[in-house]
Amino acid sequence: MRLKNPFSIRLHKALIVFFLNAVKKSLQNPKQAVQFFKTVSYLFQSARRRAKWERKGVQVPAIMIY
Repeated sequence: MRLKNPFSIRLHKALIVFFLNAVKKSLQNPKQAVQFFKTVSYLFQSARRRAKWERKGVQVPAIMIY
């Protein structure tokens, strides 16, 4: 993923920090960790779907795929 917009780069870095902190906190509670990793799995799956559609020329908002 190539980020050119300075805002996008900053947001991307902030999201990385957010998810790293979430991983640290969720590992303290096994039930929460399972739910967190399921959610992250769904997020990656939807990102792959959006990328697939974007390659076809269709922009799909993240809210439409979960």
